Amino acid sequence: MAISDYLCRSHAVRCSAEQVINVNGSQLALDLIARLMINPDDWVAVEDPGCLGARHCFIGRCAIFLY
Repeated sequence: MAISDYLCRSHAVRCSAEQVINVNGSQLALDLIARLMINPDDWVAVEDPGCLGARHCFIGRCAIFLY
């Protein structure tokens, strides 16, 4: 069974296999999202305190933090 089929049946998420990315851990997922979505000097809203790993990913992309 494909992950996309499972997501559709169990969580009502409509997606195809081409839209699913399987990563090896949350930190890798955060890093991938940051690389794809954040440009240098983009504003990023974070909680304080928040996820330190996410902040490190955002710092690596030269994001500006909005607390």
